[in-house]
Amino acid sequence: MTKMKMAILIARNNSARLLEPHAKRERNVVRVNVNNNIQHELAKFYLNWKLRKEGVETVTEAIFRGYHARGDVFDLDNATVCEILFSESKEEFERKESYYPRGIMLVSYDAKQLVAELIKEIKDEPKKE
Repeated sequence: MTKMKMAILIARNNSARLLEPHAKRERNVVRVNVNNNIQHELAKFYLNWKLRKEGVETVTEAIFRGYHARGDVFDLDNATVCEILFSESKEEFERKESYYPRGIMLVSYDAKQLVAELIKEIKDEPKKE
C-alpha cells in the first residue's frame, strides 16, 4: 500500500471517529429523509454521486458525537460537511458552524443548482444501445 493511500485511509477513519457511534453511519450510502423537500434529497444524491465518482467516501445525515447537528453529506476524506440549502438562508447556514466539532470545514450547496446540474447531466448522457 502506498503512503498516499494509507494517508487517505487514516484521514477517513479519523473523520469517522467524530460521528456518533450509535447512529447509522454506513459509508457511501445515501440516506433519504422524507421530511425534506424532494429537491433537497435529489441534490444530496447527486452530490454524493459526484463525490463517489471522485473516489471520496461519504456519510449522509451524519450525526456528530456530542453535537446536535446533522450534516447532509460528510466528506470523510476532507473532514468537510456539505450542507444543501433549499429553504435556509445564508445567515442560518453561517450560524451552523458552531454546531460542528472544531476542525470540520463547512460548505454550502444550493439544492436547486445541484438538481439543475443533475438534469443537465442526464440529458447530456449518451444513450446506450
